[in-house]
Amino acid sequence: MLNKDLITASIPALSLTDPVYQAIQLMDDFNVSHLPVISEDKYIGLVSENDLLNVDNDTILLENIQAEFSTISVNANFHFLESARRRRYITSC
Repeated sequence: MLNKDLITASIPALSLTDPVYQAIQLMDDFNVSHLPVISEDKYIGLVSENDLLNVDNDTILLENIQAEFSTISVNANFHFLESARRRRYITSC
């Protein structure tokens, strides 16, 4: 299975115009600690639950905390096992 098929089938994406509280709720609903943020079908970054919980006002939009996003990514056309193997290599170097 390719990364793009795995991600779109099981993980919701956030928008820069989503409020922090909505992102936290989606993370809770899907039992994840990170979610991708997309703008006009382009990957912007990965937002973490910890970053969201550190925001004073949970009604602000994600665009206001964009500097906190991780830009880690994988190639959408790689098989997910290939991405996992490459990630393990990068971590151990």
